[in-house]
Amino acid sequence: MIRAAQETALVLAVLLSSCDPNSRSYVYPSTSMEPTIREGERVTVRHIPDLKAADLAREDVVLFKRPEEPNTLYLKRVLALPGETIEIRNGIVLIDDTKIAESYLGPDFVPNIRSFFGPFEVQPGFVFVLGDNRNRSADSRLWGAVPESNLIGKWIAAR
Repeated sequence: MIRAAQETALVLAVLLSSCDPNSRSYVYPSTSMEPTIREGERVTVRHIPDLKAADLAREDVVLFKRPEEPNTLYLKRVLALPGETIEIRNGIVLIDDTKIAESYLGPDFVPNIRSFFGPFEVQPGFVFVLGDNRNRSADSRLWGAVPESNLIGKWIAAR
């Protein structure tokens, strides 16, 4: 029943995105968002002009340009918003010292040496992003928070 509802939601998202002139489709070239998005899957992203950190919620998946590589696009999950402090202890993400539930990581997630980070306070106008495949993701743990001026859009669907 849940699987059917997820498939229906995916079909609706794809249909709606095909009618949206601001939606773009990309082939995802990485394993950094597995199990949510698999390498080689086609993803649909709604481009949102002037997307701001205030327009985002924790767990949104966003498309952005990394400041040091403005010609390369990244797709990662927002985990900390402006004014929040993020810390990772043995793979457990804490926002302002409170553990967050991360069901999207999947049952096979095993913390490694990169499973410790912070604490790091996200400044106004920035978001902190992580890949779902934490052990194989280049993300804010390596290059800091993403400025909202580099945000392009929100992920809609993968197929």
